[in-house]
Amino acid sequence: MATKLQKAIRFTLLWMLVPAGLAAIGYYVIGPQLGSHEAPQAEPREEIQDEEEDGTAEPKTVRNYVPPAIEVEVKRGQTIRERDMVIRPPKPKPKPKPEETTPVPTAPTSPVISPPSDGLETVPVGDGEPNP
Repeated sequence: MATKLQKAIRFTLLWMLVPAGLAAIGYYVIGPQLGSHEAPQAEPREEIQDEEEDGTAEPKTVRNYVPPAIEVEVKRGQTIRERDMVIRPPKPKPKPKPEETTPVPTAPTSPVISPPSDGLETVPVGDGEPNP
């Protein structure tokens, strides 16, 4: 039984060989035939003669056909003029809004006690209660 790696390698090789094979067929079989044949020349057609050969045949017309009345008028084309162009000024950039600062809650601090100057005074540490 083939492992997953062998299956993956086989799939990859087929995936690469099929297009390579088709390209080789096109290059070696079809390619040389492209320029070898000339297009067949069209044979000149014989002029179709009307029933009357004396050349006095009237052109065939459709019954009740009225040719359209065509009038052609030429005018100078419109050009874009400077006065016709609308130039819009650029939009002003919005002013940045001042950032609202919210007060950051701080923990209550105990008053700062200065250290004793002569060393004879005692300073209470903590809240004054003995530690358990």
